[in-house]
Amino acid sequence: CKYGRMRAPQALGIISQLIDILKVAKGKGINHRDIKPGNIMLRENGQAVLLDWGLAKIKGAAGTLAFMSLEQLEGRDTDERSDIYSLGVTLRELLTTQRPFLNESNRALLIKEKKIYGQPALPDDIPEKTASLQSLLDGMMASEAEHRYQSLEILQDDIQTIAREIAGLQSRMTTLAEQIGIPFPWNEYNISETEVGADALTEVNVGQGAVINIDSNFNHSTIQN
Repeated sequence: CKYGRMRAPQALGIISQLIDILKVAKGKGINHRDIKPGNIMLRENGQAVLLDWGLAKIKGAAGTLAFMSLEQLEGRDTDERSDIYSLGVTLRELLTTQRPFLNESNRALLIKEKKIYGQPALPDDIPEKTASLQSLLDGMMASEAEHRYQSLEILQDDIQTIAREIAGLQSRMTTLAEQIGIPFPWNEYNISETEVGADALTEVNVGQGAVINIDSNFNHSTIQN
């Protein structure tokens, strides 16, 4: 990825900006059909610009294979849900610098891989790998269009909600770090959410064998070595 690995808040912000652009195009009956990091330009102020609309009016299996939805790969009719799929692959690459499928240069093998395996899980070293972020990508990159987000508007609402959740979690972790004397941001940490009885717990691996368990209200934490 030409922008390197991004933290989730920045990557989600870029995708939300692209959705604003796509919604304007949608109002004119246009789908982009070739969304990928290479077609995104970031201005100095952080504003995202979506380039290369040359495929917007071309029918059939045209586009960049690695970012194409299954229906686009197979030359079927496409709509905004195909752009949503491409946004999902783009978001995943911004978060990981990697593309999810191995056979990205072979159309037939790529179609087979997408049908059999669907959307691979995010790797565990993604700092903000939460259940909601994984669920978002699953909803963007479902193999069949009817299982994906059905509109850009619904997708954007969820993206903004998840971005606020992650920002709030980071803010509370910063406060927690001050309380327990571990500098934040931590170099390598992973957020996993589990249900324990009636309480939602967040487990954070802060490295060097230290794990912080935080209750749903951030009222207490314990460190396990």
